[in-house]
Amino acid sequence: MINYIKEHKRFLICFFGVCLIFFTVFFLYSLPLEAVIYPVILSMVFIMIMFVCGYLNEKKKLLQLSEAEKRRELMDTCELPAITEVEKKYAELIALLLDENAAAAGKMQENYQELSRYYTLWVHQIKTPIASMRLKLSEADSDGARAILSDLKRIEQYVDMVMTYVRLGSGASDYVFRSCALDDIIRASVKKFSSDFIMKKLSLDYEETELSVLTDDKWLGFIIEQLLSNALKYTQKGKISIAAKKSGDGRAAELIISDTGIGISEENLPRIFEPGFTGMNGRIENNRASGIGLYLVKRVCDNMGIDITVDSEVGRGTSVCLRIKDEKLIYE
Repeated sequence: MINYIKEHKRFLICFFGVCLIFFTVFFLYSLPLEAVIYPVILSMVFIMIMFVCGYLNEKKKLLQLSEAEKRRELMDTCELPAITEVEKKYAELIALLLDENAAAAGKMQENYQELSRYYTLWVHQIKTPIASMRLKLSEADSDGARAILSDLKRIEQYVDMVMTYVRLGSGASDYVFRSCALDDIIRASVKKFSSDFIMKKLSLDYEETELSVLTDDKWLGFIIEQLLSNALKYTQKGKISIAAKKSGDGRAAELIISDTGIGISEENLPRIFEPGFTGMNGRIENNRASGIGLYLVKRVCDNMGIDITVDSEVGRGTSVCLRIKDEKLIYE
């Protein structure tokens, strides 16, 4: 009501101004006061009735619009009570803008699908020479060949990141949730980086978790691989640890991947999931950080309902915690 009064304060000011003019004229002509009071009172009653009716009509409109907003639906303007010509023009303008927005969105989706097809074709084509090079290098038993194999593996990882980025932007659902043994996913991810552990002479501290989680094994494997890749990239000596336990509330499993690497500064920590952000670590000589890996990890975690937190200290290392739903407790 207060907002409605504020919106119509000009009308009220005009009404009281007219009343004041009547009183002034009747006073100057020395006419009986009753001759003006009764008409003013009747006018006030009539104005009040019209004002209340207008308020109720406006309130009904707001309620209908609020319901449409909650349902995230558009409504026909004819459904609104006593819509004015100005409101009709606004509704027509909004409809026009919505049509233009829908056309632009359709065009963007078409362009995106074309780009997605191109990247999909490119990834499939580039993987053929990568596989051929890996096969040839695996036959050569030398330090140089092993170093090139490690770089080749990183190239393949970046190629996979391209496809991951494209899939995440498509809006399509590529998740298949089922009960998975967490140890199987961890072992498969660690196996891909076995040569990197050997080359950098880093130890792996890992004990089987014997936990079962409700997840998509492919995408959870992608998350673990990206975290292991980062840990290996920024750890020159020491070890990388993988541990899992039930959460404090017993409703999830917490997978913790930690390293003894260079760590992340306190001012950079809140921004590590931003796309393209590399921080001070990205300015280290010979560092190949792209700033995309952790961004993709966060996107996948959000899509899968996994909570991810990062603790780090410069010179001491980084610890990443993934909170994954426990399949055994979902249906209890």
